[in-house]
Amino acid sequence: MEKEKQSKLDIAIQGLSPELKNEILKIDEYLMKDMRKNLKFKRTFEGEGNSRISYVSPWGFRYKLYLSSEDVAGGWHNISWIYYNTQREKQKYGEHKPDYTVEALNKLAEESPEFAGELFDRMKECVGCRGRVGCTAGKAKYEYNGKKRTLCCGFAFKMVSPDFGDVKKMIKAISDVVETINPAV
Repeated sequence: MEKEKQSKLDIAIQGLSPELKNEILKIDEYLMKDMRKNLKFKRTFEGEGNSRISYVSPWGFRYKLYLSSEDVAGGWHNISWIYYNTQREKQKYGEHKPDYTVEALNKLAEESPEFAGELFDRMKECVGCRGRVGCTAGKAKYEYNGKKRTLCCGFAFKMVSPDFGDVKKMIKAISDVVETINPAV
């Protein structure tokens, strides 16, 4: 009997709980199908045993799942704008793109100012983690509703169902902003 071939995604999430697998499969479908028109995500797998899954948009941001993390129990995921620190990154991603974080928060605030404020508060402050993969050492500075943040990791989320819903809301807001900048023909 021939074994059924597993996808890279299935292999990457095989050791996770059924609930977490389900959330990751749902967010994958949302990004790769529902958000494909405006955001054109490309999915990549990184790390030993594909321990990180990245969804990179040509609009200059990424959504990244850290499935096994030594410094954060149970993994985490984040949305961040890509800052190209090395020549290799510049060659891989091209020209640095504008950061639409504040515009996306403003879009979210149209329906729920409380949620937009809570999301801003969940932005992960840079704590001098320079040297770790992906750290931009506090290059992103934001101000929203009189509050300030200096970031390297963007919006940090826990691996729980409500946080996956929050990711979808933020990515939808980014998509809406992109749509106003580049309306579909």
